[in-house]
Amino acid sequence: MKHLILFLLLVHYSCSSPVDNSSVIRSFYETMKPNGRYSDFKQIIIINENGNCINCNNKFSREMSVLLSDSTKLFIVSGTGAKVDFSYYLDINQDNLIVDSAFIFKKYDIAKSCMIIDLGEEGQFVNSFNVNAKNYAKVWDFVDRK
Repeated sequence: MKHLILFLLLVHYSCSSPVDNSSVIRSFYETMKPNGRYSDFKQIIIINENGNCINCNNKFSREMSVLLSDSTKLFIVSGTGAKVDFSYYLDINQDNLIVDSAFIFKKYDIAKSCMIIDLGEEGQFVNSFNVNAKNYAKVWDFVDRK
């Protein structure tokens, strides 16, 4: 049933213009975690197998796992785990964690690589940081701002 709802959301947002990515993520979260409180989040951490630096993604996945207890951060882990080690996030049931092994989130085409997004008071995107080999040294500067 969740997959049907997510499919309908995907069709709706892909047929509308322009797409507001913050609304897409909010809808995705509310579908996956119907009892969760999206308004509590100040930052979104997206961990995936996209991009051209799989070593960066693996390091990012490992390093971000220490922040799982921070309830102001929403973690979206999307992929099979074949390229990136997602073991830190498996078998954990928290409102701030979505593990998407069915690639539903990837269909929204929001994150071309691992990513950090700052949210404003109303849940809108304020800043974003795409993780790659050139800027990896700045990851913690961006995460620690929120």
